[in-house]
Amino acid sequence: MDKNNDPLTSLPTDKLLKVEDIVIDIKGNKTKSDFLKLILEPYIETLLDINKSVVSSVIDNVRRIKEEILSLGIYKDPVKISVEKLNTNSDDNISLKFQTEEKYYDGLISSQVGNGEWDLNGRLSWLNVFGRGEKLTLNAEREFLKTRGVTYSLSMFKPTIWNYRNLSWDVLKIFSRHDVSPWSKYCELQKGLSSKLYFKSFLGQHQTEIESIWREIYPYRDVTMMEVRCEAGNFIKTSLRHTVTADSRNHAAASSTGSLIQLETEIAGLFGGDTMGVKNILDSEYNFTPLPNLTMTSGFQFGHLNSFGSRVSIADKLFYGGPTSLRGFKLYGVGPHNRGIAMGGTLYYGMGLQARYTVWPRSTSAASESTTDATTPYAVQIHSFANVGNLIDTNNDLGLRDSIQRLFDSNDARISIGTGLSIVIRSFPFPARIELNFAYPLKYHPQDRVNDGFQMGIGLRFL
Repeated sequence: MDKNNDPLTSLPTDKLLKVEDIVIDIKGNKTKSDFLKLILEPYIETLLDINKSVVSSVIDNVRRIKEEILSLGIYKDPVKISVEKLNTNSDDNISLKFQTEEKYYDGLISSQVGNGEWDLNGRLSWLNVFGRGEKLTLNAEREFLKTRGVTYSLSMFKPTIWNYRNLSWDVLKIFSRHDVSPWSKYCELQKGLSSKLYFKSFLGQHQTEIESIWREIYPYRDVTMMEVRCEAGNFIKTSLRHTVTADSRNHAAASSTGSLIQLETEIAGLFGGDTMGVKNILDSEYNFTPLPNLTMTSGFQFGHLNSFGSRVSIADKLFYGGPTSLRGFKLYGVGPHNRGIAMGGTLYYGMGLQARYTVWPRSTSAASESTTDATTPYAVQIHSFANVGNLIDTNNDLGLRDSIQRLFDSNDARISIGTGLSIVIRSFPFPARIELNFAYPLKYHPQDRVNDGFQMGIGLRFL
Protein backbone atom coordinates (compact mmCIF):
# COMPACT_ATOMS: atom_id res chain seq x y z
CA MET A 1 0.00 0.00 0.00
CA ASP A 2 1.22 3.49 -0.78
CA LYS A 3 2.67 4.91 2.42
CA ASN A 4 2.04 8.47 1.29
CA ASN A 5 -1.66 7.71 1.12
CA ASP A 6 -2.01 5.56 4.25
CA PRO A 7 -1.44 7.18 7.65
CA LEU A 8 -1.65 3.77 9.35
CA THR A 9 1.80 2.81 8.06
CA SER A 10 3.41 5.41 10.33
CA LEU A 11 2.13 3.57 13.46
CA PRO A 12 3.98 0.70 15.17
CA THR A 13 2.82 -2.56 13.56
CA ASP A 14 2.15 -4.19 16.96
CA LYS A 15 -0.03 -1.35 18.28
CA LEU A 16 -3.62 -2.38 19.08
CA LEU A 17 -6.47 -0.48 17.41
CA LYS A 18 -10.26 -0.67 17.52
CA VAL A 19 -12.06 0.53 14.39
CA GLU A 20 -15.35 2.07 15.55
CA ASP A 21 -16.60 3.60 12.31
CA ILE A 22 -15.92 3.42 8.55
CA VAL A 23 -17.05 6.11 6.10
CA ILE A 24 -17.05 5.70 2.30
CA ASP A 25 -17.12 9.16 0.69
CA ILE A 26 -17.75 9.07 -3.06
CA LYS A 27 -17.58 12.36 -4.96
CA GLY A 28 -20.38 12.17 -7.50
CA ASN A 29 -24.10 11.50 -7.50
CA LYS A 30 -24.55 8.31 -9.53
CA THR A 31 -23.55 5.50 -7.15
CA LYS A 32 -26.41 3.86 -5.22
CA SER A 33 -25.69 3.25 -1.53
CA ASP A 34 -27.08 -0.30 -1.59
CA PHE A 35 -24.55 -1.25 -4.30
CA LEU A 36 -21.49 -0.19 -2.29
CA LYS A 37 -22.94 -1.81 0.82
CA LEU A 38 -23.28 -5.12 -1.03
CA ILE A 39 -19.72 -4.96 -2.39
CA LEU A 40 -17.89 -3.77 0.72
CA GLU A 41 -20.00 -5.12 3.60
CA PRO A 42 -17.93 -8.31 4.22
CA TYR A 43 -14.70 -6.33 4.56
CA ILE A 44 -16.24 -3.56 6.65
CA GLU A 45 -17.87 -6.06 9.02
CA THR A 46 -14.52 -7.80 9.48
CA LEU A 47 -12.94 -4.55 10.69
CA LEU A 48 -15.84 -3.47 12.89
CA ASP A 49 -16.44 -6.86 14.53
CA ILE A 50 -12.90 -7.27 15.84
CA ASN A 51 -12.56 -6.04 19.41
CA LYS A 52 -8.97 -4.89 18.93
CA SER A 53 -6.45 -5.70 16.25
CA VAL A 54 -2.81 -4.93 15.58
CA VAL A 55 -2.03 -2.23 13.03
CA SER A 56 -0.68 -4.74 10.46
CA SER A 57 -4.02 -6.59 10.47
CA VAL A 58 -5.97 -3.34 10.08
CA ILE A 59 -3.72 -2.35 7.16
CA ASP A 60 -4.44 -5.68 5.43
CA ASN A 61 -8.20 -5.15 5.70
CA VAL A 62 -7.93 -1.52 4.59
CA ARG A 63 -5.94 -2.69 1.54
CA ARG A 64 -8.70 -5.19 0.66
CA ILE A 65 -11.36 -2.47 0.81
CA LYS A 66 -9.26 -0.16 -1.35
CA GLU A 67 -8.59 -2.92 -3.92
CA GLU A 68 -12.28 -3.85 -4.03
CA ILE A 69 -13.28 -0.23 -4.70
CA LEU A 70 -10.74 0.13 -7.53
CA SER A 71 -11.55 -3.31 -9.02
CA LEU A 72 -15.01 -2.04 -9.95
CA GLY A 73 -13.35 0.18 -12.55
CA ILE A 74 -15.75 3.07 -11.99
CA TYR A 75 -13.76 5.13 -9.46
CA LYS A 76 -10.59 7.19 -9.80
CA ASP A 77 -7.27 6.16 -8.36
CA PRO A 78 -5.98 6.96 -5.77
CA VAL A 79 -8.45 6.15 -3.02
CA LYS A 80 -7.55 8.54 -0.18
CA ILE A 81 -7.56 7.13 3.34
CA SER A 82 -7.77 9.24 6.50
CA VAL A 83 -7.70 8.19 10.16
CA GLU A 84 -9.43 10.09 12.95
CA LYS A 85 -9.13 9.38 16.68
CA LEU A 86 -12.50 9.34 18.40
CA ASN A 87 -13.24 11.32 21.58
CA THR A 88 -13.40 8.31 23.86
CA ASN A 89 -11.58 7.12 26.95
CA SER A 90 -9.10 5.21 24.78
CA ASP A 91 -6.86 6.72 22.12
CA ASP A 92 -6.87 3.32 20.39
CA ASN A 93 -10.40 3.87 19.00
CA ILE A 94 -10.32 5.23 15.46
CA SER A 95 -12.55 6.04 12.52
CA LEU A 96 -11.52 5.29 8.90
CA LYS A 97 -12.57 7.35 5.91
CA PHE A 98 -12.15 6.33 2.24
CA GLN A 99 -12.47 9.11 -0.34
CA THR A 100 -12.57 8.77 -4.10
CA GLU A 101 -14.35 10.16 -7.15
CA GLU A 102 -16.62 8.63 -9.76
CA LYS A 103 -15.47 8.15 -13.33
CA TYR A 104 -18.09 8.63 -16.02
CA TYR A 105 -16.21 7.52 -19.14
CA ASP A 106 -13.20 5.34 -19.77
CA GLY A 107 -11.22 4.57 -22.91
CA LEU A 108 -8.25 2.37 -23.63
CA ILE A 109 -6.11 1.18 -26.50
CA SER A 110 -4.28 -2.00 -25.52
CA SER A 111 -2.66 -5.13 -26.82
CA GLN A 112 -2.82 -8.66 -25.47
CA VAL A 113 -1.45 -12.08 -26.29
CA GLY A 114 -3.21 -15.44 -26.23
CA ASN A 115 -2.20 -18.89 -27.48
CA GLY A 116 -0.56 -17.96 -30.74
CA GLU A 117 -2.71 -14.85 -30.94
CA TRP A 118 -1.86 -11.15 -30.78
CA ASP A 119 -4.76 -8.71 -30.48
CA LEU A 120 -4.94 -4.93 -30.68
CA ASN A 121 -7.99 -3.56 -28.84
CA GLY A 122 -9.71 -0.20 -28.70
CA ARG A 123 -12.40 0.32 -26.07
CA LEU A 124 -14.73 3.14 -25.02
CA SER A 125 -16.95 2.66 -21.95
CA TRP A 126 -19.77 4.58 -20.31
CA LEU A 127 -19.39 3.81 -16.61
CA ASN A 128 -21.84 3.33 -13.76
CA VAL A 129 -24.76 3.73 -16.14
CA PHE A 130 -27.55 3.11 -13.59
CA GLY A 131 -25.52 3.67 -10.41
CA ARG A 132 -24.71 0.03 -9.63
CA GLY A 133 -21.43 -0.41 -11.50
CA GLU A 134 -22.86 -1.07 -14.97
CA LYS A 135 -20.65 -0.53 -18.04
CA LEU A 136 -21.77 0.06 -21.61
CA THR A 137 -18.76 -0.68 -23.83
CA LEU A 138 -18.01 -0.23 -27.50
CA ASN A 139 -15.05 -2.41 -28.50
CA ALA A 140 -12.99 -2.93 -31.65
CA GLU A 141 -10.42 -5.71 -31.94
CA ARG A 142 -7.90 -6.74 -34.60
CA GLU A 143 -6.11 -10.11 -34.47
CA PHE A 144 -2.76 -10.26 -36.29
CA LEU A 145 -1.21 -13.72 -35.99
CA LYS A 146 -3.65 -16.62 -36.14
CA THR A 147 -7.11 -15.81 -37.55
CA ARG A 148 -6.32 -12.22 -38.63
CA GLY A 149 -9.87 -11.45 -37.56
CA VAL A 150 -11.63 -8.15 -36.94
CA THR A 151 -14.34 -7.87 -34.28
CA TYR A 152 -16.72 -5.05 -33.37
CA SER A 153 -18.97 -5.35 -30.34
CA LEU A 154 -21.33 -3.41 -28.09
CA SER A 155 -21.92 -4.87 -24.63
CA MET A 156 -23.56 -4.10 -21.30
CA PHE A 157 -21.88 -5.45 -18.12
CA LYS A 158 -23.41 -5.62 -14.63
CA PRO A 159 -21.04 -6.52 -11.73
CA THR A 160 -23.72 -7.89 -9.38
CA ILE A 161 -27.17 -9.40 -9.84
CA TRP A 162 -29.84 -10.59 -7.41
CA ASN A 163 -27.79 -9.18 -4.50
CA TYR A 164 -25.01 -11.73 -5.04
CA ARG A 165 -21.63 -10.01 -4.98
CA ASN A 166 -19.79 -12.93 -6.64
CA LEU A 167 -22.18 -13.13 -9.58
CA SER A 168 -21.54 -10.83 -12.58
CA TRP A 169 -23.37 -10.58 -15.86
CA ASP A 170 -22.52 -9.50 -19.39
CA VAL A 171 -26.17 -8.71 -20.02
CA LEU A 172 -26.00 -8.46 -23.81
CA LYS A 173 -23.20 -8.39 -26.34
CA ILE A 174 -23.87 -7.56 -29.99
CA PHE A 175 -20.92 -8.39 -32.23
CA SER A 176 -19.68 -8.73 -35.77
CA ARG A 177 -16.51 -10.71 -36.47
CA HIS A 178 -14.57 -11.58 -39.59
CA ASP A 179 -11.99 -14.39 -39.39
CA VAL A 180 -9.49 -15.67 -41.93
CA SER A 181 -8.27 -19.28 -41.54
CA PRO A 182 -5.36 -19.68 -43.98
CA TRP A 183 -4.50 -23.17 -42.69
CA SER A 184 -7.86 -24.43 -44.06
CA LYS A 185 -8.32 -21.85 -46.84
CA TYR A 186 -11.68 -20.47 -45.72
CA CYS A 187 -13.06 -17.25 -44.25
CA GLU A 188 -15.92 -16.79 -41.81
CA LEU A 189 -18.18 -13.83 -41.16
CA GLN A 190 -20.11 -13.92 -37.87
CA LYS A 191 -22.87 -11.66 -36.59
CA GLY A 192 -24.56 -12.50 -33.34
CA LEU A 193 -25.74 -11.95 -29.80
CA SER A 194 -24.45 -13.38 -26.55
CA SER A 195 -25.02 -13.17 -22.81
CA LYS A 196 -22.53 -14.35 -20.20
CA LEU A 197 -22.55 -15.03 -16.43
CA TYR A 198 -19.43 -14.98 -14.23
CA PHE A 199 -19.34 -16.61 -10.80
CA LYS A 200 -17.08 -18.44 -8.35
CA SER A 201 -17.34 -21.79 -6.60
CA PHE A 202 -15.04 -24.15 -4.73
CA LEU A 203 -14.01 -25.50 -8.16
CA GLY A 204 -12.75 -22.10 -9.37
CA GLN A 205 -13.88 -19.34 -11.73
CA HIS A 206 -16.92 -20.05 -13.93
CA GLN A 207 -18.23 -18.53 -17.16
CA THR A 208 -21.58 -19.56 -18.63
CA GLU A 209 -22.51 -18.12 -22.02
CA ILE A 210 -25.49 -18.32 -24.35
CA GLU A 211 -24.71 -17.39 -27.94
CA SER A 212 -26.66 -17.13 -31.17
CA ILE A 213 -24.84 -16.34 -34.41
CA TRP A 214 -25.45 -16.11 -38.11
CA ARG A 215 -22.33 -17.07 -40.00
CA GLU A 216 -21.23 -17.11 -43.60
CA ILE A 217 -18.39 -19.40 -44.66
CA TYR A 218 -16.72 -18.69 -47.99
CA PRO A 219 -13.45 -19.68 -49.76
CA TYR A 220 -10.13 -18.03 -49.04
CA ARG A 221 -9.05 -16.54 -52.36
CA ASP A 222 -9.16 -18.73 -55.49
CA VAL A 223 -6.84 -21.45 -54.23
CA THR A 224 -9.42 -23.14 -52.02
CA MET A 225 -10.00 -26.76 -52.97
CA MET A 226 -13.43 -28.19 -53.73
CA GLU A 227 -13.74 -30.07 -50.42
CA VAL A 228 -13.54 -26.74 -48.57
CA ARG A 229 -15.73 -24.92 -51.10
CA CYS A 230 -18.48 -27.45 -50.32
CA GLU A 231 -18.48 -26.06 -46.76
CA ALA A 232 -19.44 -22.59 -47.99
CA GLY A 233 -22.84 -21.12 -47.20
CA ASN A 234 -24.95 -19.39 -44.56
CA PHE A 235 -25.64 -21.09 -41.24
CA ILE A 236 -27.31 -20.41 -37.89
CA LYS A 237 -25.62 -21.65 -34.73
CA THR A 238 -26.93 -21.44 -31.17
CA SER A 239 -24.85 -22.71 -28.29
CA LEU A 240 -24.54 -22.94 -24.52
CA ARG A 241 -20.93 -22.74 -23.34
CA HIS A 242 -19.51 -23.26 -19.85
CA THR A 243 -15.89 -22.79 -18.77
CA VAL A 244 -14.47 -23.55 -15.33
CA THR A 245 -10.91 -22.54 -14.45
CA ALA A 246 -8.85 -23.42 -11.37
CA ASP A 247 -5.61 -21.44 -11.58
CA SER A 248 -3.01 -21.27 -8.79
CA ARG A 249 -0.03 -20.28 -10.97
CA ASN A 250 2.06 -17.29 -9.91
CA HIS A 251 2.18 -15.96 -13.48
CA ALA A 252 0.15 -16.65 -16.61
CA ALA A 253 3.05 -16.61 -19.10
CA ALA A 254 5.91 -18.25 -17.21
CA SER A 255 4.84 -19.68 -13.88
CA SER A 256 7.38 -21.24 -11.53
CA THR A 257 4.83 -22.70 -9.11
CA GLY A 258 1.19 -23.71 -9.13
CA SER A 259 -1.16 -25.44 -11.53
CA LEU A 260 -3.91 -24.75 -14.06
CA ILE A 261 -6.96 -26.84 -14.92
CA GLN A 262 -9.47 -25.46 -17.42
CA LEU A 263 -12.45 -27.28 -18.91
CA GLU A 264 -14.66 -25.76 -21.59
CA THR A 265 -17.90 -27.46 -22.66
CA GLU A 266 -20.03 -26.25 -25.56
CA ILE A 267 -23.46 -27.63 -26.46
CA ALA A 268 -24.56 -26.54 -29.94
CA GLY A 269 -28.10 -26.83 -31.28
CA LEU A 270 -29.77 -26.72 -27.88
CA PHE A 271 -31.89 -23.76 -29.00
CA GLY A 272 -32.14 -24.68 -32.68
CA GLY A 273 -29.94 -23.82 -35.67
CA ASP A 274 -28.01 -25.76 -38.29
CA THR A 275 -25.27 -27.10 -35.99
CA MET A 276 -25.59 -29.84 -33.37
CA GLY A 277 -22.98 -31.36 -31.13
CA VAL A 278 -21.02 -31.28 -27.89
CA LYS A 279 -17.44 -30.06 -27.73
CA ASN A 280 -15.13 -30.48 -24.70
CA ILE A 281 -11.69 -28.84 -24.40
CA LEU A 282 -9.40 -29.64 -21.44
CA ASP A 283 -6.19 -27.76 -20.72
CA SER A 284 -3.93 -28.40 -17.72
CA GLU A 285 -0.48 -27.45 -16.48
CA TYR A 286 1.66 -28.13 -13.41
CA ASN A 287 4.83 -26.22 -12.40
CA PHE A 288 7.43 -26.71 -9.69
CA THR A 289 10.92 -25.37 -8.97
CA PRO A 290 13.27 -28.12 -7.71
CA LEU A 291 16.40 -25.91 -7.87
CA PRO A 292 17.06 -22.18 -7.95
CA ASN A 293 16.20 -20.75 -11.40
CA LEU A 294 15.09 -24.16 -12.72
CA THR A 295 11.38 -24.76 -13.37
CA MET A 296 9.85 -28.03 -14.51
CA THR A 297 6.51 -27.85 -16.34
CA SER A 298 4.21 -30.66 -17.42
CA GLY A 299 1.07 -30.16 -19.49
CA PHE A 300 -1.85 -32.15 -20.87
CA GLN A 301 -4.46 -31.06 -23.44
CA PHE A 302 -7.50 -32.93 -24.72
CA GLY A 303 -10.33 -32.14 -27.11
CA HIS A 304 -13.44 -34.07 -28.15
CA LEU A 305 -16.26 -33.24 -30.56
CA ASN A 306 -19.42 -35.36 -30.87
CA SER A 307 -21.94 -34.25 -33.48
CA PHE A 308 -24.40 -37.10 -32.79
CA GLY A 309 -24.22 -38.21 -36.40
CA SER A 310 -24.97 -34.81 -37.95
CA ARG A 311 -22.73 -32.97 -40.40
CA VAL A 312 -19.77 -31.15 -38.85
CA SER A 313 -18.72 -27.86 -40.42
CA ILE A 314 -15.01 -27.27 -40.91
CA ALA A 315 -15.45 -24.13 -38.79
CA ASP A 316 -16.48 -26.31 -35.81
CA LYS A 317 -13.83 -29.01 -36.14
CA LEU A 318 -10.80 -29.34 -33.88
CA PHE A 319 -7.30 -28.41 -35.03
CA TYR A 320 -3.97 -29.08 -33.32
CA GLY A 321 -0.25 -28.49 -33.56
CA GLY A 322 1.98 -25.47 -33.79
CA PRO A 323 4.59 -23.43 -31.86
CA THR A 324 2.52 -23.18 -28.65
CA SER A 325 1.20 -26.76 -28.53
CA LEU A 326 2.87 -29.58 -30.46
CA ARG A 327 6.12 -27.88 -31.43
CA GLY A 328 7.93 -28.99 -34.55
CA PHE A 329 4.74 -28.75 -36.60
CA LYS A 330 3.28 -25.81 -38.46
CA LEU A 331 0.17 -24.11 -37.07
CA TYR A 332 -2.57 -26.78 -37.02
CA GLY A 333 -0.23 -29.03 -38.98
CA VAL A 334 -1.17 -32.28 -37.20
CA GLY A 335 -3.90 -34.62 -38.42
CA PRO A 336 -6.01 -34.97 -41.57
CA HIS A 337 -4.83 -32.84 -44.53
CA ASN A 338 -5.79 -32.71 -48.16
CA ARG A 339 -3.15 -31.27 -50.49
CA GLY A 340 -1.60 -29.39 -47.58
CA ILE A 341 -4.91 -27.96 -46.30
CA ALA A 342 -5.91 -28.81 -42.71
CA MET A 343 -9.29 -30.56 -42.64
CA GLY A 344 -9.58 -30.80 -38.85
CA GLY A 345 -10.73 -33.66 -36.65
CA THR A 346 -12.97 -34.68 -33.78
CA LEU A 347 -10.47 -35.87 -31.17
CA TYR A 348 -7.01 -34.76 -30.07
CA TYR A 349 -4.57 -34.93 -27.19
CA GLY A 350 -1.20 -33.42 -26.38
CA MET A 351 1.31 -33.97 -23.58
CA GLY A 352 4.42 -31.98 -22.85
CA LEU A 353 7.36 -31.83 -20.49
CA GLN A 354 9.57 -28.75 -20.32
CA ALA A 355 12.60 -27.67 -18.29
CA ARG A 356 13.15 -23.89 -18.10
CA TYR A 357 16.28 -22.28 -16.66
CA THR A 358 16.21 -18.55 -15.87
CA VAL A 359 19.41 -16.94 -17.14
CA TRP A 360 18.38 -13.41 -16.14
CA PRO A 361 17.50 -12.26 -13.54
CA ARG A 362 18.82 -15.05 -11.36
CA SER A 363 17.52 -15.89 -7.89
CA THR A 364 19.50 -17.39 -5.04
CA SER A 365 16.97 -19.95 -3.81
CA ALA A 366 14.05 -21.97 -5.09
CA ALA A 367 11.84 -20.37 -2.45
CA SER A 368 12.52 -16.88 -3.77
CA GLU A 369 11.82 -17.78 -7.38
CA SER A 370 8.19 -16.66 -7.21
CA THR A 371 9.23 -13.35 -5.67
CA THR A 372 11.69 -12.76 -8.49
CA ASP A 373 8.97 -13.58 -11.01
CA ALA A 374 6.58 -11.09 -9.48
CA THR A 375 8.98 -8.16 -9.22
CA THR A 376 10.96 -8.27 -12.48
CA PRO A 377 9.24 -7.01 -15.66
CA TYR A 378 11.25 -9.24 -18.01
CA ALA A 379 13.16 -12.51 -17.87
CA VAL A 380 15.36 -14.54 -20.22
CA GLN A 381 15.22 -18.32 -20.07
CA ILE A 382 16.70 -21.29 -21.90
CA HIS A 383 14.61 -24.43 -22.14
CA SER A 384 14.28 -27.93 -23.50
CA PHE A 385 11.04 -29.74 -24.26
CA ALA A 386 9.46 -32.98 -25.37
CA ASN A 387 5.97 -33.10 -26.88
CA VAL A 388 3.71 -35.96 -27.92
CA GLY A 389 0.18 -35.75 -29.35
CA ASN A 390 -2.30 -36.79 -32.02
CA LEU A 391 -5.43 -35.59 -33.82
CA ILE A 392 -7.89 -37.89 -35.60
CA ASP A 393 -11.22 -37.57 -37.39
CA THR A 394 -13.54 -40.43 -36.44
CA ASN A 395 -16.53 -39.09 -38.43
CA ASN A 396 -18.53 -40.34 -35.44
CA ASP A 397 -18.21 -43.87 -36.86
CA LEU A 398 -16.62 -45.20 -33.67
CA GLY A 399 -17.83 -45.26 -30.11
CA LEU A 400 -16.02 -43.13 -27.54
CA ARG A 401 -14.02 -46.05 -26.14
CA ASP A 402 -12.79 -47.21 -29.57
CA SER A 403 -12.04 -43.59 -30.53
CA ILE A 404 -9.93 -43.08 -27.40
CA GLN A 405 -8.01 -46.29 -28.07
CA ARG A 406 -7.29 -45.17 -31.62
CA LEU A 407 -6.30 -41.68 -30.45
CA PHE A 408 -3.74 -42.98 -27.94
CA ASP A 409 -2.37 -45.68 -30.24
CA SER A 410 1.41 -45.37 -29.94
CA ASN A 411 1.84 -46.09 -33.65
CA ASP A 412 -0.27 -43.00 -34.43
CA ALA A 413 1.48 -40.57 -32.04
CA ARG A 414 3.50 -37.56 -33.15
CA ILE A 415 6.64 -36.87 -31.12
CA SER A 416 8.97 -33.89 -31.13
CA ILE A 417 11.86 -32.65 -29.01
CA GLY A 418 13.86 -29.48 -29.00
CA THR A 419 15.55 -26.63 -27.20
CA GLY A 420 15.34 -22.89 -27.35
CA LEU A 421 15.45 -19.42 -25.84
CA SER A 422 12.45 -17.59 -24.40
CA ILE A 423 11.83 -13.99 -23.39
CA VAL A 424 9.20 -13.53 -20.70
CA ILE A 425 7.26 -10.26 -20.58
CA ARG A 426 5.59 -10.15 -17.18
CA SER A 427 3.58 -6.95 -17.52
CA PHE A 428 4.38 -4.17 -20.01
CA PRO A 429 3.20 -3.83 -22.72
CA PHE A 430 1.32 -7.12 -22.15
CA PRO A 431 2.04 -10.45 -20.40
CA ALA A 432 3.52 -12.87 -22.92
CA ARG A 433 6.19 -15.42 -23.62
CA ILE A 434 8.19 -15.37 -26.85
CA GLU A 435 9.98 -18.60 -27.74
CA LEU A 436 12.62 -19.18 -30.41
CA ASN A 437 13.05 -22.94 -30.69
CA PHE A 438 15.00 -25.48 -32.66
CA ALA A 439 12.50 -28.33 -32.93
CA TYR A 440 13.09 -31.83 -34.24
CA PRO A 441 10.04 -34.01 -35.00
CA LEU A 442 10.94 -37.61 -34.15
CA LYS A 443 7.68 -39.11 -35.39
CA TYR A 444 5.10 -37.75 -37.81
CA HIS A 445 2.76 -38.78 -40.63
CA PRO A 446 3.31 -38.01 -44.32
CA GLN A 447 0.15 -35.86 -44.36
CA ASP A 448 1.37 -33.64 -41.49
CA ARG A 449 2.88 -30.21 -42.12
CA VAL A 450 6.22 -30.41 -40.34
CA ASN A 451 8.34 -27.47 -39.15
CA ASP A 452 11.78 -29.04 -38.84
CA GLY A 453 14.30 -26.55 -37.49
CA PHE A 454 13.82 -23.03 -36.14
CA GLN A 455 10.33 -22.05 -35.01
CA MET A 456 9.05 -18.97 -33.16
CA GLY A 457 5.98 -18.85 -30.95
CA ILE A 458 4.27 -16.14 -28.93
CA GLY A 459 1.56 -16.76 -26.35
CA LEU A 460 0.64 -17.33 -22.72
CA ARG A 461 0.33 -21.12 -22.67
CA PHE A 462 2.97 -23.46 -24.07
CA LEU A 463 2.66 -27.23 -23.83
